[in-house]
Amino acid sequence: MIHFLTTHIGQHTLADVCRSRIGEEMTVLPYEKNLSRAHFRPGTYVFTDIDRLDARSRLEAGRLFLHLQRAGCRVLNNPALVQTRYSLLRSLYRAGVNRFHAYRVEELPPKICFPAFLRSCHEHGKPLSDLIPSWDVLHGVIQAALAAGHPVEHLIVVEYAAEEVRPRCFRKLSAFKIGDSITPFTTVHDSSWLVKAGQIGVATEDDYLWEKELIQSSPYRYAKLLNTVFKMANIDYGRVDFGIVGDQPQIYEINTNPHLVKPSKHPSRTRMENNEWNWNLYLEAVARLNSHDAKIPVPAFKSAALRQEPPSPLRKSIKRWTKKIQSFRSQTRSKLGKWVPCR
Repeated sequence: MIHFLTTHIGQHTLADVCRSRIGEEMTVLPYEKNLSRAHFRPGTYVFTDIDRLDARSRLEAGRLFLHLQRAGCRVLNNPALVQTRYSLLRSLYRAGVNRFHAYRVEELPPKICFPAFLRSCHEHGKPLSDLIPSWDVLHGVIQAALAAGHPVEHLIVVEYAAEEVRPRCFRKLSAFKIGDSITPFTTVHDSSWLVKAGQIGVATEDDYLWEKELIQSSPYRYAKLLNTVFKMANIDYGRVDFGIVGDQPQIYEINTNPHLVKPSKHPSRTRMENNEWNWNLYLEAVARLNSHDAKIPVPAFKSAALRQEPPSPLRKSIKRWTKKIQSFRSQTRSKLGKWVPCR
């Protein structure tokens, strides 16, 4: 079996995969319930949603990872080593992979490259701002985010790095790292620099033919670079999103729990074929993770939640009365020892 660990709010991302042909080989386990479990089945465990875990949960997830690894299970994405968005962007810039930088708002340098935008380093949704042209606007946007309740340590400023394929057409590429393989995934087109779900009508049939040639190429054109990026991030399972700027791939993020949707109808037949191709590549790569030889029982996991669980009122009451009973028994034995039996 393949067991995906996610946050409670992140379980829905794998719903279509669970309903696919490999669904019987996998389960989705929310951290909130499973970090306090003692017993786990043998198999493959994939730790996801690591950037959404608080410090204590991430520590406990790291302990569980090591426990399962020592038990002989196949485990992916060590929570203690995975680089999340901010640290990864910093590493990629320093390594010369990316040409753009990212900064925490509490440590902004005297100079940054505008335009830039503000976002949370722990979320995968839209940024908190549009493109920001200057320092004055940036300061105002940061104050507005703080006033809206965003923790200051979650806010980062990211320099803009995108390039139009042609006027009013931006393209975002993606690929999965699944165990030892790099698997190309869906290309998205939008009329805005912020490419998320895409916009029908922006891409042409030539764009879909270009995508077809890319995803079916062997070897995959960007496999070597992306392997290096995933290795830097210490991520064994996840989807990387990137763009091409001046013929150079620019890495935007790696999402360890992206929302996966099975292929649906599309006006372009080529696009539908591409989506089916990507979907099948993904399912085949995940199926290869299955550890059929992992049959050894997993020893009990002693979680911090079990060790440090605060006592409930009932547990306190039971403990108090247990002490009273033990004290009464002790006193009774002492008195009986002094009595002289009648003859």
